[in-house]
Amino acid sequence: SQTNNAFGQTQQAFAFILNNFSSIGQGYLSITEWRAVVDRLYALEVSLRHHHEAAAAPRIVYERGDDAGLAIERLSLTLPDGRKLLDALDLRVAPGERLLLNGPTGSGKSTLVRAIAGIWPFGEGRVTRPAGRMLFVPQRPYLANGRLIESIGFPYAEALDPASVAAVLQRVGLGHLVDRLDSEQAWDRELSLGEQQRIGFARCVLLRPDVVILDEATSSLDEAYEASMYQILLEELPEATIISVGHRSTIIRYHTRRLHLAGDGGWRVEMLTAGEPAK
Repeated sequence: SQTNNAFGQTQQAFAFILNNFSSIGQGYLSITEWRAVVDRLYALEVSLRHHHEAAAAPRIVYERGDDAGLAIERLSLTLPDGRKLLDALDLRVAPGERLLLNGPTGSGKSTLVRAIAGIWPFGEGRVTRPAGRMLFVPQRPYLANGRLIESIGFPYAEALDPASVAAVLQRVGLGHLVDRLDSEQAWDRELSLGEQQRIGFARCVLLRPDVVILDEATSSLDEAYEASMYQILLEELPEATIISVGHRSTIIRYHTRRLHLAGDGGWRVEMLTAGEPAK
């Protein structure tokens, strides 16, 4: 395999350097240069070893379900170095249910939502996702260079009606951008992070996914804008499954359950009531 060949080449490179150390010391390479080569080769070997181990390790299995709900079975997650973040999570999130993830820093909240979205490979278990559309909204939403309307609707911009886009921009407090929908810019640099986060919510309303995953998606918004964004989401997508990662107690009221991650692999699920304080 390519991985085994790469390991073999790395070992041969190490052997060459070690066997010719005396020549290197005589002037072909300085000690500093030799050390730099060794460091690079060692880093390559470690990286290849991790890749090989990850390829041989159990995987997260993804399936498409028959309904719009989300099911997680025996899901365990680790960091690339093997440290366990989550141990055997079993959870079902029904259509229209809203789940809040919380826990201490480093407990694996963002890792879990990335695993649900299919962009975290280190772990094992089963995730059954709905057959419909899932939208992942990170702390800094992706904004492509080019026309603003295309960036907002990515990756389904061609299906969007400009009048609908303009109306949604007005609703999320970005009416000043309506006249710039056809402007071409590097929008991730042109707009503030707060504006970018509101575009993330506008994208949700326009694309109408069955599952919305919000990873610190309101971190740069004040509480008034945060409340407005969640209210819009709940009004426009009442049947959508919403999973949020956030630290502010103000977003608790928009969720029906909370999944608390302990940071040592442990977890617990709690029912929520409107206005409940953070724990």
